[in-house]
Amino acid sequence: MQQLLPGFSLSDDADFDSFFAPQSLRLVKSTLQQFVRDGSEDFVYLSGVDGSGKSHLLQAMCKLASEQGKAAIYLPLQQLAGYAPQEVFQGIEAFDVICLDDLDAIAGHTAWEVAVFDLFNQRLQAEKPLYFAAREPARQLPVALPDLQSRLASCLSFQLPNFSDEEKIELLQFRARRRGIELNDACALFIIQRSGRGNAALIQVLDRIDQDSLTAGRKVTVPFIKKVFGW
Repeated sequence: MQQLLPGFSLSDDADFDSFFAPQSLRLVKSTLQQFVRDGSEDFVYLSGVDGSGKSHLLQAMCKLASEQGKAAIYLPLQQLAGYAPQEVFQGIEAFDVICLDDLDAIAGHTAWEVAVFDLFNQRLQAEKPLYFAAREPARQLPVALPDLQSRLASCLSFQLPNFSDEEKIELLQFRARRRGIELNDACALFIIQRSGRGNAALIQVLDRIDQDSLTAGRKVTVPFIKKVFGW
């Protein structure tokens, strides 16, 4: 069973199959998959810039756990920080897998920090896993509660790297193939040179190309991309 708070849902394509993992991310991907399959008790902390794949991986873990009949929950704290933590965490101890995204959003908020610290201790005592994601590594997260920072720093940590231009080309082509789009090296390089440099921005460009190429019935070429974006 997979339970989500009302109004929240997992992205349709946020699973391990659709996660592009260059050499620098293969160990992270395989480790997280194995943890879910084994029912590991590990506490894991993912850090990286926006678009580095943190949210994708957390949601993929929830999906994989659900496929195995485990109760899993993904909580994007950026969208939940305005709620009372007691309301958000009510009954959460029953879940086999808990993923807390956007931990940055609650840093400095006393009630939330205490609630996350208590949750950590509950999971530790119950021998159940807990997974976190934030932009900054645990030691750099601006939390006010020293005990929480110590707990977070004790997690198995993975810092997701920034992609090289070559990896960004591979990312675009990987995601394009999943959409049935043929994207050659010239087109991918053209996109990287003229769009936002972050992975999230690149995927947004690809989404637009996908929609417009279907509407126009056109093959994706550099002239077509120029026309779509006015580059």
